[in-house]
Amino acid sequence: MIGAGVKLERAIEDGGCTYSHGRLTLEIQQPVMMSDRAVFQQAFEASSAKGSAKHVAGIGDRAHIKKRNSGYSIMFMKGNGMGGISVYGEGSDSTVMADKLVDAAKKVASRY
Repeated sequence: MIGAGVKLERAIEDGGCTYSHGRLTLEIQQPVMMSDRAVFQQAFEASSAKGSAKHVAGIGDRAHIKKRNSGYSIMFMKGNGMGGISVYGEGSDSTVMADKLVDAAKKVASRY
């Protein structure tokens, strides 16, 4: 998603990771699982209500994308889990990068 020559900066076993390529960074959040889905729904709705979150179809059960100061973030729910993926840094503000992030989020959510 962020090009050839990507460097793994940080990885958590069974969880999140951070990749970089030059001044561009891709973060995959560590998945959070909980037996009480209502808690996640409240957190998801609160996050959706803030700023300019837009619904994205085809990622988990529910997902939204937000434009950040630099780049984009996607938060999604699937089953009893919630996760996210973000891209930021130089070159991350384009709609092309947002589309690439949506494709990457679909792959991440499919592993939940």
